[in-house]
Amino acid sequence: MYSAFSGACGGRKDFRAFGLSPFVDRTRERSEAVLRPVLLVLALAAAVLVLPLAASPAAPRTLTATVGPGATITLELGSRRAASVPAGVYTVVVRDRSSDHNFRLAGPGVNRSTGVAFTGRKVWRNVRLARGKTYTYLCDPHADHMRGSVRAR
Repeated sequence: MYSAFSGACGGRKDFRAFGLSPFVDRTRERSEAVLRPVLLVLALAAAVLVLPLAASPAAPRTLTATVGPGATITLELGSRRAASVPAGVYTVVVRDRSSDHNFRLAGPGVNRSTGVAFTGRKVWRNVRLARGKTYTYLCDPHADHMRGSVRAR
């Protein structure tokens, strides 16, 4: 077999002529063999610590509030009327479809409303509904017949 050393050294494999040792230096291989498991453990530990931080928290649930047209007012979770909902943080999307009405959500720690003349869409973020509490939604000018309630369970 031909090697770079055989031609330069007259057929002899004289490694010393090139400043090399005839012995294979296995120090680097041993170091890598020791470091591999250590690096693997560190990588796994970092993944265990970082993944829960990287995973975004569950998005707040959305309640959809609609007032108008006519004398209607609703609060829905998904496609169902929200009479009882899990306690927690919600995004409330208000669809105000009448300049004669407003939408108010009131209860422990919550008192949010749209203006009576307002029509359009409003988004209320981070509305916290506390466990075991009842919240009332209503139209202020017509509170006697345009109202409802939702309980956080």
